[in-house]
Amino acid sequence: MSIPVPAAEVAEAWLRELEGGAEAVRNLPLAGGAPLQALQYAESGMAARYEHLLAALQGLRSGQADPVAVAADWQGERAVLVELLLRLVSELIGGQARPVANNAAILELGQGLDLLALHDYLDTVFEAKRHIAHPLNDALAAEQLFIDWTGLCRRSRIG
Repeated sequence: MSIPVPAAEVAEAWLRELEGGAEAVRNLPLAGGAPLQALQYAESGMAARYEHLLAALQGLRSGQADPVAVAADWQGERAVLVELLLRLVSELIGGQARPVANNAAILELGQGLDLLALHDYLDTVFEAKRHIAHPLNDALAAEQLFIDWTGLCRRSRIG
């Protein structure tokens, strides 16, 4: 059974009635408009992790960050990293066709990236999601995702 995401106004009104709802409203775009997901994200600090990931990817893109050092920040959070990468890369792909929730940082990060390379990287992240339950080394898995991101940026001939 498919349950549609409510209209933004309805979701916002419902969330504002709840304790801590204002933070959840700020998480609605990250949660794809799903109010229960936004509430969970607000409680877990997911928006802060998302912003941290966005800054890390920008640092890798510019060559000011190292994939191994960035991966160390995600030790023990492989599932969160993969979930946020899926969201972010999907937004980057969509942002080439339409503005992404007025997020200038997303638009800046996506500037000049090759669309085909982004789709290939999205496939890589989906592959990482399929292996979440496997007893892989979290640090190595995260390092590979960030090394692949750096390679995407190089293939797009940007720095």
